[in-house]
Amino acid sequence: MMAAENEISEVEALKLEMQLLKCEVAELRDENSSLKQSMNEAVRNGKPQAAIRSGSIKELQEKLNEKEEQLNQIDRELNMTVQQLYETRKQLFGVQERLTVAEQVTASTQRRELHEEGHSLVLPTDHVYEKLRRNLEEEHIYTKLLPIVQKGCCEYFLITKLC
Repeated sequence: MMAAENEISEVEALKLEMQLLKCEVAELRDENSSLKQSMNEAVRNGKPQAAIRSGSIKELQEKLNEKEEQLNQIDRELNMTVQQLYETRKQLFGVQERLTVAEQVTASTQRRELHEEGHSLVLPTDHVYEKLRRNLEEEHIYTKLLPIVQKGCCEYFLITKLC
C-alpha cells in the first residue's frame, strides 16, 4: 500500500514537472518567434540602424540558435518526463492489479474458513421482517400527540398575552 502511495506521489511530481516544462517551452517559443520576427524585419527593411540597435544580425542569429538549442533540450526533458510518467503509471497499474487479486484471495480465504468452521450465514425464516413492518392502518404516535401540543401552545400564547 505504501508503494502505491509513493508511486502516486511520484506521478504527481512528474505531472507537475511536465507542466513546468510545457510552460518553459511555450515561453521559449514565444521568445524565439519574437527574435525571428525582429531579425526578419531588420533584414526586410534593410535598415542597418535597426540591426545595430538590437544587435547585429549575426548576434540575433546566434541568440536564435541558442534559444532553439534550449528549446530542443527542454523538449528532450519533456519527452523523458512523459516516458517516466508512462512507466510509473504502468507500475501503478500492476500494483493495483496485484492488490485487487490479494483482496480477492483474502475474501475467498475468509469465506472458506468460515464455511469450514460451520459459521455459514443463516437468515431467519419465520417472517421476522414482516412483524417489524409498521401497520399502516394504525394512527401514528405523532398524529395522536399533535392536538395536545397545539392545545399547549395556544394556552401558552394566551397566558403570555394576558400577563
